[in-house]
Amino acid sequence: MTEFVPMAGFEQQLRLALATPEPRPNFERALRARLSERAAELTPSHRPFRLRLAWGILIGVFLLLTLTVLVIGPQRVAAEVRKLLGYIPGFGIVEQNASLRVLAEPVSQTRDGITVTVEQVFLTSERATVKYSVVGVPWSAFPHNENVSGCTEGAQLQLPDGTRLTLTGGGGTLMELTFDYPPVPAGIDQAIFILPCLQGTLPGLAPENWELSLHFVPAPANLTIMPAIDIMPLPEPQASQPVVASNPLVLLKVVDTGDNYVLLGEFRRADAGDPSVPDGFWWSLTEPVHITDAAGQEVFYTIPDDPSLQLPPSGPGAEPWAYQIGKTFAPPLTITYAGQYTVPADPNATAEFEFDAGADPQPGQEWVLNRDVELAGHTITLVSIQVVSQSGQSGYQFTLETTDPAVRDVGVDISGYLAQGGGGNAGLRPGKWEKSLAYADLPTGKLTVVLSNLTLYGKFRTWQLQWSPETAQPGSPSLYGIRLTIDRYIPLEDGYYLVGHTNWTDKRIAGASLSGGVLKAYDSGGQELTLEPADWDKVGLTPEPGQWLYRLYGKSFNGPLTLRATQMNVEFAQPVGMTLDLRSYGFDGLDAQLGLTWKTGLIPLDVPGLPANAFKVTYVKSGELRGFEIGLSADPALQGLPLTIVSGLDTAGMNAVNSASSSSLDETAGQLVSTVLTDARITFPLVLSASSATVGGTWEVTWNLPAAEPGANP
Repeated sequence: MTEFVPMAGFEQQLRLALATPEPRPNFERALRARLSERAAELTPSHRPFRLRLAWGILIGVFLLLTLTVLVIGPQRVAAEVRKLLGYIPGFGIVEQNASLRVLAEPVSQTRDGITVTVEQVFLTSERATVKYSVVGVPWSAFPHNENVSGCTEGAQLQLPDGTRLTLTGGGGTLMELTFDYPPVPAGIDQAIFILPCLQGTLPGLAPENWELSLHFVPAPANLTIMPAIDIMPLPEPQASQPVVASNPLVLLKVVDTGDNYVLLGEFRRADAGDPSVPDGFWWSLTEPVHITDAAGQEVFYTIPDDPSLQLPPSGPGAEPWAYQIGKTFAPPLTITYAGQYTVPADPNATAEFEFDAGADPQPGQEWVLNRDVELAGHTITLVSIQVVSQSGQSGYQFTLETTDPAVRDVGVDISGYLAQGGGGNAGLRPGKWEKSLAYADLPTGKLTVVLSNLTLYGKFRTWQLQWSPETAQPGSPSLYGIRLTIDRYIPLEDGYYLVGHTNWTDKRIAGASLSGGVLKAYDSGGQELTLEPADWDKVGLTPEPGQWLYRLYGKSFNGPLTLRATQMNVEFAQPVGMTLDLRSYGFDGLDAQLGLTWKTGLIPLDVPGLPANAFKVTYVKSGELRGFEIGLSADPALQGLPLTIVSGLDTAGMNAVNSASSSSLDETAGQLVSTVLTDARITFPLVLSASSATVGGTWEVTWNLPAAEPGANP
């Protein structure tokens, strides 16, 4: 993860700008008097006229600035200062007028079919950031045993005098990484990017000691820098004011990317305290984060995949967060964290008992005990102990149970033995859970098991913060410029037919239509109404491209109504293509082991406006069809990309070819999966394409419904 280095000087200026007090009424008069007294003490022989003139100019400028602040207002001045921040995709947040240098052009090098490309470099006085990609690394170069780690050595920047800058932070995938380094001194426009080995590969199985020459130039004037607004904290209370507990949920910055806002903040656990909660507590989420609009409706959000947008924690216990939202919402936004405290029962309380494991315990061997143990006034049952073995280590797994709803978890240890690792789960209330301990040498014989560190469930707590953009723009441009429009309505006895269409402005797509059933209706209070797709034939209408028809039940509503869609099907003006060639992995298109996975490196797909890369391929079968399950790392807005086979099939002797394709979003893995299947023999290169996609977002249209007739159905 790219680490953002704060600009201390600039941040200090911002704080000072906000902290500027209101000038006293006699400020200007007193200042003039003091300066006049000082001027009278200086004779012309001591201070020539040009110095007095300089002082006069300085005083004039100072007074002009003071009057400007008074006329415009300190808060507006501070807001303008905040606008000096900007966001550069792939680099992070910078001062707008900062001296910035970039890579003159991408630099690539290919060895043994593997290509390393330094794609971007950003240089400021605070740090250097390098983004590079690796394509074509064969699966055979990676370790196939989870206990064996491949290369972890980071890349370096070598300056002309031989100085090597080592990375200070960064991250990414095996095939696309972004690293931060100390700043490259001004005046140095050359460096060598040195990559000792490819991340994750085994020694000797892939080319090593890569060197690419880089040339730096001043950033072009048309470099895209998106506005980043620094959200200032409230002023510190004065000594005479009561101290109010701080909200641990803090918004720090907002980045305007054009179509979206990215909200950057953190949850500060140190500020989540409660006088009634014992020391040593911690607080954790118990449900997903919710973002709602002024009507209380959920606002669709995603987690931005640019690591440079992840701010570093401001202190111990601070957990940064980043949420990307569209601009079609009714402000203010409310971000809600709901969770529960975990509190220690008694840090000094312990309970122990003896357990005889025997001289030679074997993996899988289990002892059922069902022994009740009293700890800090709470009863816990040790159900069983079992010998487990994994990753070359052996240990014991303890199954625990409680009917006490206050108990959350308990620590388990074996006296006199140092565990090399452990794990388990907790949080069931009431129920069973497991705790495991792993050892280099498995303890045997009579053992003393110690229970300690009992933790209990505390009370629930909800934290919220609100934010409104300085210039709220409901209906701002959405993805591909897609909008919803209501064309007309048809009254019914118990509701209405609503006829509308989607339109778009982006010429890279040829069509946009609603996914079935995704359109929802809400009244002015945020109450969801009954709305369902309607049958065109039943209504007696013929749909045109992009049109939609829904039936709204009821007539007595609090208007205006809002129709909202969070998913859209789009057709591309030009198909999106990719080429797959697995011959270098030893697969010739004949049957291979089902479930076999190849890591292909990043294969880019030219999805308009949404980055997407294939990075792994799995050989799969469904009935008589065989093919590939392709894993894609993609923009969160891309929620489906069905691929079809264009060429690469041997159909000799076949009267017909059967094929199938599907695409789904694996939210657990955070990746898109597209599957292509065929009953023909696959040859390489295999050319695939997608003519459409499913995208996520928020699209809304409001409708001022006609006045309800007396006695209308609610």
